[in-house]
Order: sequence, then structure tokens, then C-alpha cells
Amino acid sequence: MNMFVVLRRYKANLTSLLREIPGNPDSWKMRMDAAVMHLQSELSNLRTSRPVASILDNVKVSSGPSAGAGKHAPGIPLSTIAAIVAKPPSSILVSPHDPNLMNSVQQAIKNSFPGYGVSASSASSITVSIPRVTGDQREKMVKEALKFGENAKVTIRQVRKDWLKDLERKVVDSSSSKGAAKGKADKDKDKDKGKSDKADGMGKEEFKRVEKAVQSVTDEMVSSVESVVKQKEKDLLEN
Repeated sequence: MNMFVVLRRYKANLTSLLREIPGNPDSWKMRMDAAVMHLQSELSNLRTSRPVASILDNVKVSSGPSAGAGKHAPGIPLSTIAAIVAKPPSSILVSPHDPNLMNSVQQAIKNSFPGYGVSASSASSITVSIPRVTGDQREKMVKEALKFGENAKVTIRQVRKDWLKDLERKVVDSSSSKGAAKGKADKDKDKDKGKSDKADGMGKEEFKRVEKAVQSVTDEMVSSVESVVKQKEKDLLEN
């Protein structure tokens, strides 16, 4: 199962929970999402012997010296200049759209995957042979995946902590505003108090409810991390 499919399962619950939180909950959720995206990037580097075209996604092919700069221009993603097809049980076929790029593509793959067999299988295609992964290597990768998952959860929980601190300031500000209103005339005090409550957001009871919603969002994100890591662990041990 693709890890993106795993993550989609949590989207509906999170959308509902975010509606219960004042302020700008989406910006805090994006910080948690960043931790999950980083985790996905790290896990994608843990590869088994099974050929998957996406493992070449990060390969960049040099486009040659840039005009007037004297340096090589930024690399071009391999997927934009070549057809990439998995060939079970353990190889990937790469066919550059421009045969003149054969040497550059071949060298780029070798640089990115020094342990892989990379050779021209015809005048217009390259075969990438994926070395067999040993049991010890699989176990090592599983440990790394678990470590990456724990790091992601630590980051998500730190975001929760900062998020709650930001929300808690609204409670403090509300109390201060109410205190400042005491010196005003009775007629204006109730009016000002009402405005203050609306501007500053929430009282202590409201904060408790919002705090639970933030914790629920955090729990959903942590669960998504655990599911992604569990799926990766399964893939590493079975393929």
C-alpha cells in the first residue's frame, strides 16, 4: 500500500477537528505536515531489491555549463527527460527522450546510486540493476525507519507545544483587557468587555475545549506517522 493512501485516511478527521480551533490552525497543521513530508523523504531513501520507478525521482541530470556562469547549470530531474519503467524482478529501464543525453543520464544515475549496476542496454536505453538486499540490511533499514518515525513524532509534539502557547496568550490577553475595562463608566464597561471578549478569543473554559482539539489533531498526526512507518517496515521485510 502506498504511504500517500495511508495518509489520506486521516484527512477527514483532521478537517473536522481544525474547524473547532480559533486563530489560524491551518498554519500550525502545515508545520506538522512538514514533519510528515520530511519523514516520507527519509523513508524513500530506504530501498529494497524490488524495482520501483520512483526511486530515481531524486536523480538530477547535468544540463551542461550555464551561459556566462562558468559553472554547470542546476540538474534536470531525470523523470522530465526520460521514460522510466520498472522491470521485475530487479531492474529499471530508463529511456532518455533525447538519445544524445545517454551518457549524461547514465553518469547521473551512477553518481546517485554507486552500488547499482548501470549499463546501456541499447542505443537509446539504460538498464539499472538493483543489488539484492540481505536480511541484515533489511533489519538495519527497519531500525532507521523507526528512528525517522520517532523524530517526526517529536517534531509534531513540539509544534503542538508551541501552538498551545500561542493559543494560551489569547486567554491571558482577554483577562488583561477585562481588567483594564474596570476603570471605565458602567455604561461603557459592559460594551467594552463584550468587544474585548470577541477580539481576544476565549476564556479559560473555552481554552480547555480548544486544547483538547489541538491534542486530537496531534494524536491524528502521530497516528499517521506510525501507520506510514509500519507500512514501510512491511515493505522492507517482504520485498
